[in-house]
Amino acid sequence: MSTFEPWEYRPDAAPRQETDLVGCRVQATDGEVGIVVDVIHAPRHKALVIDTGDWVVGQRILLPVGVVAGIDQARRMIAVDRSVAEIKAAPPYEPALGEAPQRLNELADYYCGLYGGDDQHYPSPEGPAEFADPGVVGSDDALGNDLDAGRRPGSQSLD
Repeated sequence: MSTFEPWEYRPDAAPRQETDLVGCRVQATDGEVGIVVDVIHAPRHKALVIDTGDWVVGQRILLPVGVVAGIDQARRMIAVDRSVAEIKAAPPYEPALGEAPQRLNELADYYCGLYGGDDQHYPSPEGPAEFADPGVVGSDDALGNDLDAGRRPGSQSLD
């Protein structure tokens, strides 16, 4: 069974350690998304901050690295396996709010849903305090879901 992990690179699409992704163009399945202006390397939450340029001047989006299908360092291009319309429809990124847990969960839920997930994303209970969800107690969330039941939190089945 394969899973979609929104905050982790796919094994065949992970950049080399020395690769600098800032300045790379991001290409969706049907057009260009924009340019990488920052890379977030928070524990358990890796994402690309993209300046979309023409969509709305000054607008930036947060793109979980799990959507990266490949990186062509020579061409300075990152390919993602989502369409421009799907990326535009994602929850907005508001830099002033930072990477708040609720915002990250909304974004993960959205992308997990595109991969056939169940739209339920919970931060890891063992994650750092800045990403802790106050609704999570131990290994069960506030709804009584067992977070340790056979899958990593935030992963969704692609089957």
